[in-house]
Amino acid sequence: MTSQGGKSGGRRRLPNGDTEMWGYVTTNTSEGSPTSVTFPYSFDSACYNVSITPVVNPNVDVILGVNDSPSRTGFTAYASRQSETSDSSVPGFFWRAIGR
Repeated sequence: MTSQGGKSGGRRRLPNGDTEMWGYVTTNTSEGSPTSVTFPYSFDSACYNVSITPVVNPNVDVILGVNDSPSRTGFTAYASRQSETSDSSVPGFFWRAIGR
């Protein structure tokens, strides 16, 4: 297994030949606003999965989702507010992608 990067982002080749990439995106995504993410490296053939974890105010319930067809080069994330507070933004999110 080879790895490049660190805690804030990077990639590694897995023993089965797949590649894992990860990172953090700073954004101010609010309800319905798309955020485009470009991977630091393109996958050779396809991205199989993207997982995201939002960073939010603890009093805000937010659903953050990924478009249904991430490409070899990136994906789009969308936020939906689930609480009635004044701070419904998502200042950033961690992401992890696996592909080949």
